[in-house]
Amino acid sequence: MTFNFHNRLREGFGAMLKVGPIDAIRANWSESNARSVAKQFQRKRLHDANDYAVEAVRHCAWNFDMTKKIGAQQAKSIADFRETVDEHFEGRDCVSHFKYTPLNSMNFHNNHVGRWLGQSPSYRNLSTLEACERAFDENRLMTAPDLRPGGSDGNPRTPW
Repeated sequence: MTFNFHNRLREGFGAMLKVGPIDAIRANWSESNARSVAKQFQRKRLHDANDYAVEAVRHCAWNFDMTKKIGAQQAKSIADFRETVDEHFEGRDCVSHFKYTPLNSMNFHNNHVGRWLGQSPSYRNLSTLEACERAFDENRLMTAPDLRPGGSDGNPRTPW
C-alpha cells in the first residue's frame, strides 16, 4: 500500500466532520496502536500469520481500541468512512460510488468483530493483542478474502 497524502488528509478531515476532532484524534491513536499490535502478532505467530491474517488482526485491533476509547457508534462511523475513501473519487461522495470487493468485505467484517470484542464483557478487559489473538484462534476473523460468488456483499459474518 502506497502512502497518499491527499487521501490521508481527506480521511482526517472526513473523520473530524463525522465524529469531531477529539474522537478523530483518538481514532488516529488507535490506528497507530493497531499497527503495533499487528506487528507483535506477526512476530509472535510467524507459523500461521500470513499477510491476510496480519491485516485481519490490524483491523480488529483498530476497531477494538477505538470502541474502548470512543464507543462503538463513533468507531463504526470512522471505520466505514475510512473503508470507503477512494482516491479515484476526488471531491465527490465516495460512498455513493463505492463497490464491495472481496478484500474490503474482509476489512468490514474484521472491523465489525473488533467493535463486537470491544463491547463484549469477556473480551473488553483484555489487551488489544490478547483480544484479537483470541478472536483469530477462535476463527472469528476473516483471514482471506471471500472469493465465493455473492460472498462479498459487505454484510459482516456474525463473529460468534
